[in-house]
Amino acid sequence: MTRQELSKRHKGHIEVGESGHLLDVDEDLVLTEVPALIRRVAAEEARGGAMRKASIEMDAGTLVYKTESFYGLTDTKVKLKITRSGEVIARDFD
Repeated sequence: MTRQELSKRHKGHIEVGESGHLLDVDEDLVLTEVPALIRRVAAEEARGGAMRKASIEMDAGTLVYKTESFYGLTDTKVKLKITRSGEVIARDFD
């Protein structure tokens, strides 16, 4: 895929080093693009509440998914940072 093709599909910021290593990323995701493991962890943490937003970013050199969901059937929102392996590394309630 060319850089131009990637930029047409990309919905955020991505930085790749000369060696091809990912240096930085910050991209909003369409909810259907969120991996099944991340959706499952977010649903468990949100007690089944609907996911509102998701993004992917670098956090201290680690690629993480950020999700925002309603907590259960309430208007309270739970914001999570989840590693690619499914570990919740941050949790915040709004």
